[in-house]
Amino acid sequence: MSDFQTSVNLLLIGGALSIVGAIIGAVVGATIQYFYSRTQEHGRRLWSRKVDAYSEILKGLHHLKRWCEEFFVVHALQTSLDQETKDELEKNYRSAKGVLAETIDLGEFLIDRPAVDRLRLLEKELAQIEAGRDEHYPPYHQVLGDRSAAYDRCIGDMVELARESLKLS
Repeated sequence: MSDFQTSVNLLLIGGALSIVGAIIGAVVGATIQYFYSRTQEHGRRLWSRKVDAYSEILKGLHHLKRWCEEFFVVHALQTSLDQETKDELEKNYRSAKGVLAETIDLGEFLIDRPAVDRLRLLEKELAQIEAGRDEHYPPYHQVLGDRSAAYDRCIGDMVELARESLKLS
């Protein structure tokens, strides 16, 4: 084999290795980019689910607090609500209780542990209010006021926990 043919073969092998190297580099780069974008997309979806969960919790707490406030006024002033308002309040109350029970059951799958712990604390606070009602027989509007205050404290705490979890300002 001549020196010329050896040089040509070396150039062909070098060119082929360059092409193979470029192809391998492109495949590795595309694979890294694919997994990076999947990780980012998963993070966005998880964040979005957390936003939805915290929104549902806060909306539920709002409805529970509103139920207490409306019936507080009714019992304190010894008045009544029209049936449409009463039905709406009852429907929202039942729905909100379901959302909170579901959130507590699913727990950290949806939201962070401190938020789940705060909802469990709310359950304990409400149970203590009810226990005091059974023992001391306070006026029902006072019980509703205490429950409303417990919901209000929980709303404030949950807003802060949501901001921390979602890394909002």
